[in-house]
Amino acid sequence: MDSHTGHVRAARDSDIPIIEAWLPKDESVPSLAVNWKLTKKVYQERGMLVWEDSMTERPIAYFWGSLHTHDSVLEIHPAYRGKGIGRAFVEHLMAMSREQGEPLLEIECAHETSKEFWMVMGFDVREHGWTMHGPQLIGQQILRLRRQLPEGPKIPVTVAFLPESAAYDDSDVTPFVMHALVGAATPSGGIELNERVAYFDLDDGKDLVIEIVVAGKRVYRGKAKYQEARAIGVEPCKRGFAVDTLNLDRAILGSSHDE
Repeated sequence: MDSHTGHVRAARDSDIPIIEAWLPKDESVPSLAVNWKLTKKVYQERGMLVWEDSMTERPIAYFWGSLHTHDSVLEIHPAYRGKGIGRAFVEHLMAMSREQGEPLLEIECAHETSKEFWMVMGFDVREHGWTMHGPQLIGQQILRLRRQLPEGPKIPVTVAFLPESAAYDDSDVTPFVMHALVGAATPSGGIELNERVAYFDLDDGKDLVIEIVVAGKRVYRGKAKYQEARAIGVEPCKRGFAVDTLNLDRAILGSSHDE
């Protein structure tokens, strides 16, 4: 794949006629140009981003919406496809998501031909029902939100996300996912983790259970929605729960740290 230099910036009024001129007119070319009227409306109301070519200083791609919803459009100038612009654009958007701290990315592949692209970008693409144009393809990805820890001794922490049955059965229950993390004590008596971890996509009507183990000692096992979990540091995120800082009693922290 060729590389192509340029950068992402906010769209300007002067970009609109330039983009409209290069939009694919041939219906055999997979394109979201059919959304152009909506694109102009979104631009007027919310703005959008463009990829500016470093040579021509003209927009050769645009994006509006969010990687966190199905409501988004990414369109690349037909003559510049296959040059890495789409990848670079999405990497920029993913970096923005990391800064916002939202771990769940979720997009709709409007054209089945885009499925491979989003899979290369790390999305798990699956069918979620049907539309009048065929299967609805939804891509999802949980970002790894690593964090810089403060100076000081490190503490091993395990965070496991489990099915609801784990709340009633204390025996071994296979977790959905388990994270082996590293923590560092904070002056306030908590623990900052080296990564923000999350779980989403719960079954309808089911609750998520979270288990937190600090230096080999279980400090919490219960439903993520409970107030006790919130007090420890479990936070609701889009369609799930996340944790990146533990708010523990100083006695618990001290005994965990000593071992």
